[in-house]
Amino acid sequence: MARTHRAGERSIPAVRAPDGTLVYLVAPEADGRTICDDDFVLFPETAPPPLVGSVDHVAQALPTGRMDNFALFYHAVFGFSPDRLWEIPDPYGLVRSRTMVSAEATVRLPLNVSEGRETATGRFLTTYAGAGVHHIALATDDIEHALQQATARGARILAIPANYYDDIGAKWGLSDARIDSLRRHNLLYDQDDNGEFLHAYTDTFDGRFFSNSCNGSAATSNTAPPMPACAWPPRRCNARRDNHLASTCRCPTRVSTNREKRV
Repeated sequence: MARTHRAGERSIPAVRAPDGTLVYLVAPEADGRTICDDDFVLFPETAPPPLVGSVDHVAQALPTGRMDNFALFYHAVFGFSPDRLWEIPDPYGLVRSRTMVSAEATVRLPLNVSEGRETATGRFLTTYAGAGVHHIALATDDIEHALQQATARGARILAIPANYYDDIGAKWGLSDARIDSLRRHNLLYDQDDNGEFLHAYTDTFDGRFFSNSCNGSAATSNTAPPMPACAWPPRRCNARRDNHLASTCRCPTRVSTNREKRV
């Protein structure tokens, strides 16, 4: 299936996912020319050094019972292989996640389902009437620098309660200096046998979206660890905060340091 395009735009073929979503197939031309050259007007100025290097993964929220359909679709059409099944705690229920990984491990698509209607995945499906992109994770080599630059450019980083840092300090035996650095950047922390995992969230923008900035081992980054319960706003609250909660399940951007790949 090809979309309608106007003069100066590239013709982009697409295939339909099990829910009818169009998956567009974008690749550089033989001479290296990309869709950005065809469909966008590029600024003549030299671009500043990027804060992120690549897309780490794109997660999808699926209705209950549809994970196998999508896993088969990505395996049959694109040759992706399924990773192990994870169960991720959400303040309002449990989210099950399985990542589909390309043969080169350059594309990772976590598929998330939840039977709980109040979880982030459940609210996403209710609010936006079906499956869709839950979040996009971007990779960076220096998360603290990326957050500093994002803040300087107007991004509002979600504040993490102080007791969270007391908890992780005791759990992981982190030094006071390390805890102070995490607290200063509102960074969340985890670790496994592959290394450390850091991530942070922005507040809602445009009444709908937010960014999740991450750094660490792909053992954790594959499944996009949830925000700790202490950082979630109350379920029954004013409109702005409730909107923020709903927006966590609509195409947020997650930034991660992709030092190690887990496949």
